[in-house]
Amino acid sequence: MAAPYARFATIPWIEFGKNLLTEKGAQQQRDFLQACLSKRDFQQHIEQSPLSLNREQGDPIPFSYRFTEAEFYNPCKDSQEAIWNAFNGIDKETAADDCFWGKVVMDMIEKKQIEPAWLAADGKGAEEEGRHRIERLLQSDANKDTDSNHMDSCVRRVLRSLCHRAPRRKRIIFYDFPLGRVWWRRHWADRMAEKLSRDREKILETMDETNYKLLAEKLYSGKSYLGADNVFGGLLLFLEKAPVKGDKLKDILDRLAYLSAWKAIELQSPEENCDEISRIFECL
Repeated sequence: MAAPYARFATIPWIEFGKNLLTEKGAQQQRDFLQACLSKRDFQQHIEQSPLSLNREQGDPIPFSYRFTEAEFYNPCKDSQEAIWNAFNGIDKETAADDCFWGKVVMDMIEKKQIEPAWLAADGKGAEEEGRHRIERLLQSDANKDTDSNHMDSCVRRVLRSLCHRAPRRKRIIFYDFPLGRVWWRRHWADRMAEKLSRDREKILETMDETNYKLLAEKLYSGKSYLGADNVFGGLLLFLEKAPVKGDKLKDILDRLAYLSAWKAIELQSPEENCDEISRIFECL
């Protein structure tokens, strides 16, 4: 049976990224970054890889939003809505599949919604940031450890923007990959709005971009029960009345993760867990 949406087959997709990270500053990293400077060269590079022969067939998603470079790395409100409207029909399994998102990005490059060089941008917001970064690296000395490390870091940034798991395993989908970050943040907002009988926009305001970066680390760590509805709901109720951010929020999350390891707080109501978190906060 065909996949519901087109995607890359898993093994060739994994090998594609792993091969690029075999050796820092190697010629294959240089060749890959060189290819990222041109849509034609990038597509030819992909066509020469196993990916071109291992695309699982399925229905394409109608997505036509044209990004700016800064907007692709950090989607604004309008682009967030465009992403959600295009992808709200996918299920959680698909949304957690890096092979699916990788195919989406490749299709976006094909349709000129983004440029391959943008994949190298790391969020400074400057125009043609990704292109300038690649060009600087291609002029560097690959024999120097610092230059080879920078080149490897850039390749890893490109892979993250492609939603490839090689730099950070599949957790990359939930925060490091911009489209995935938008989808999952909205998914949690919808889920918690229903659970807590709150307005979705209120939840999104509480779970803003800054907080979500920290929350995502724990939600998908597999080391705590923070992802349980009752625990996460309690955390959102607490943040609604005490908008904690930064290091204090990180301390709360660390202690909450520790608490969840020995106490079945996922069985308590969100309100009870809100009280638990308030007590943690008072002890900081």
